[in-house]
Amino acid sequence: MSWAPDQPRPGYWMVKCCKRCPPVAASIQWLQTTEDPHTGEQMDRSPVLTARIGLEFSDWRDVWRLLEYCEASPEQRREMESPPVSARTPRFGRRPGLMAAPMPIWQRQRARQITVDEYAAELEWLRWAQKNAPQHHDFLFRRPVNPATAQVPRFV
Repeated sequence: MSWAPDQPRPGYWMVKCCKRCPPVAASIQWLQTTEDPHTGEQMDRSPVLTARIGLEFSDWRDVWRLLEYCEASPEQRREMESPPVSARTPRFGRRPGLMAAPMPIWQRQRARQITVDEYAAELEWLRWAQKNAPQHHDFLFRRPVNPATAQVPRFV
C-alpha cells in the first residue's frame, strides 16, 4: 500500500500535531446516517468520510496529512528520507541540489497505528481529562509543550 493525498484509508492512529505537541488519538472513519436526528425520518444518504483528532471532529485531509510517513510504502519512505537529486545542471562547480528537502525525523515519527481498543481507551481518558483536568498538557494537544515547565510524574 502507498500513501496518496487524495486516497485516505479508515483507521486509528496516535498522532502529534506539531513537533512538541503531546500525542493524541486520531481516526478516519466512514459515517452513514440513516435517520434525521431532529425528525426521525428515514434518509437515503451515501456514507461520508469523517475524521477526529482527540475529541474534536476535523477534516479528513488534516488527519491524512499527519499520516504521510506512517502510511507510505517503503519506496515512498526512502524518497521522503533522501529525496532525488535535481536534474538541473549545477552552477559554478556546486553539487547538484535536491528536488525537495528531506523529511525531518520528528515528522517521520509523528504517527503510529493503534488498535480500536487503544483508541477507545485514549478517548475515554480525553473525556475524563475534559471534565477533571482541562489544563493538563496532554488534553491541550494542539499546543506545544515546553519541557522546562512540564510536570514530571512522581513515582512514589
